[in-house]
Amino acid sequence: MQSYVRTFLTTLGGALLLVVGFNWGMNPYGLFPAPAITGINAYKPELSRRQYVAYPYEVTRVRPQVIILGTSRAMHIPTDQTAWSGKRSYNLALASSSFYEQFRLFQHAVASGGVETVLWGIDLFAFVRQSHPDFSERRLRVDPQGRVQGFNPTSYLRDAIPGLLSGDALRSSVKTLHRQNEAEDMDRRLHANKPARIRSAGGQRRMFLRLEQGVVDLRPGESQVENMDLDSFRHALRFAHARGIDLHLFISPEHARLLELWEALERGETIVKLKRELVRMNHEEAERAGRRPFPLWDFGGYNSITTEELPALGDTETHMQWYWEGSHYSEATADLIVARVFGTPHSDIPRDFGVQLDSGNVDGYLMSARAARAAYRSAHPADIAELDALLRRSGRASRHQSMADSAG
Repeated sequence: MQSYVRTFLTTLGGALLLVVGFNWGMNPYGLFPAPAITGINAYKPELSRRQYVAYPYEVTRVRPQVIILGTSRAMHIPTDQTAWSGKRSYNLALASSSFYEQFRLFQHAVASGGVETVLWGIDLFAFVRQSHPDFSERRLRVDPQGRVQGFNPTSYLRDAIPGLLSGDALRSSVKTLHRQNEAEDMDRRLHANKPARIRSAGGQRRMFLRLEQGVVDLRPGESQVENMDLDSFRHALRFAHARGIDLHLFISPEHARLLELWEALERGETIVKLKRELVRMNHEEAERAGRRPFPLWDFGGYNSITTEELPALGDTETHMQWYWEGSHYSEATADLIVARVFGTPHSDIPRDFGVQLDSGNVDGYLMSARAARAAYRSAHPADIAELDALLRRSGRASRHQSMADSAG
């Protein structure tokens, strides 16, 4: 009996060692100092699944000079940009993250060393106070006031042990090994207009409608200015000025159909107020620091990119150039944004895509946006009618004026 138990324990121990060694070597979440070997583990397709856990450790290891921040909209901005050619760059955008969480990761990245330039995609409703279940302050090197906390070995072990021993980590390691032959660049895989994904979703118009249904289902009043965490934006500006960071801010370009839904759901005025607040705070913090305001670009509103035509319902073969669905823009749009913000040559940038906002032009810009909206509505009656029907089916039209009847 003792021999049987000994054999069993030896076999079990050997199996566990193999699992630990395999997970450490494949390092699917970037938690360990395992070497990255092309064709073996260099491409990490599973990293995005555990980004809230992995990114704090990854940015400390990589020590990038350029980082990209934001929500899932910014996750697929490629890091291989000529604007920062030759510099180590890393995309730290977090899906479904709040601005506070982005700010804390920004602080952590700077404290880890090397950060010089930041491209930050601002999504206005990321200012709603929320907390992602996977976000934890314990992984960060600084507290919210910027004081160094140092490495926390207990915290690291709480992340590392599941990364070595869990079945989920083993499955991710196997997937990492099997997917090394993909020619797809990790930075460019998210929200790419892959024909197979579009066909399986029923076409891009169907993808738009699914997103729009989710927007309509949002609880009324949850995104009002008074409920928003604008203090984190002010703290981010102050922190960047104090550390001498080359910060570039941009408001993400939602498709015009999504903007129409925000208007129908009485969120349009909230968006206008938020843009004014961002400009005001940017100006105030620059004066306080004795420096120029950081560049703050708005790619939203109604312009040549955000008013792109949708394929017909049921058309699974036509692919939009600038959008995946109404919330997430394509990689081609991301390239336009980077080129405009950093002033690098790009022949396809429409003149009306991207306006740098400041205290001198924000009022006129927001007024001109109303005229652009009226022009869009006049030119797209079928889209307006489709969105109006969506509202009616969801029982929201009885509480809001019909979009088709709205004067804008």
